[in-house]
Amino acid sequence: MALAEAERFVLKPQREGGGNNLYGAEVREALLRMRHSRERAAYILMERILPPLVSGYVVRPGGPVPPPLSDLVSELGIFGVIIGTKDKIYCNRQVGHMLRTKLADANEGGVAAGLGALDSPYMLDL
Repeated sequence: MALAEAERFVLKPQREGGGNNLYGAEVREALLRMRHSRERAAYILMERILPPLVSGYVVRPGGPVPPPLSDLVSELGIFGVIIGTKDKIYCNRQVGHMLRTKLADANEGGVAAGLGALDSPYMLDL
């Protein structure tokens, strides 16, 4: 599927740090280059999630004043903890969250790399 419709997928290496993901045509090219299952086992192929766009402002040090209205996407991460054995779960609960927002046309969204920003959820009762 990724060879036929590469734009629907992201190929993520099994390492930390960000900025190493492959998107679109790069996915297809990388898969065609990898001849051994050991090479492919170093990556995770994931279908891209395309969240809804929202309009907003990204305020950054040294950025334009006033900041331009931009199309943005956000990613909500929910953190949990589970402690147990194979026979018994002692603790299984949600322990925090993080909302990350980036420009809609950016593939990467790492906060530490300066590509995304930490954000705060704003809930509406419609």
